[in-house]
Amino acid sequence: MSLMNRKSAPNGFTTAPLMTALLCTAAFAATAAIASPLAVDSINVSYVATDLTQPEGARSLYLRIQQAARAVCHEPDIRDLTAHTAYQRCYARAMDDAVAKVDATALTALHHSKTQRSAAG
Repeated sequence: MSLMNRKSAPNGFTTAPLMTALLCTAAFAATAAIASPLAVDSINVSYVATDLTQPEGARSLYLRIQQAARAVCHEPDIRDLTAHTAYQRCYARAMDDAVAKVDATALTALHHSKTQRSAAG
């Protein structure tokens, strides 16, 4: 599945819609006995590639990718530990995949700063 297609906008800038697609395994992880196919949810996040040359553009896109990942991964009630653990894995994968697909230095650096801080404590 292609996650990024570039096309010219009327103003001459390049736009690249980004699809955050992931396997939502929360329902399957709840019981290993279920052998049903996994559901795949996705959300398209569009952006102008030239906006990513500025830190504010990268931050704006990062926030939109976070919102899309939360929606696609179906953020559960934090008290449901099993579902929340599956959600955290889904969210981390969605963020990693989306940032990698955009392949913009500022966005990648922002993502690494957020994930390193989270992993450190």
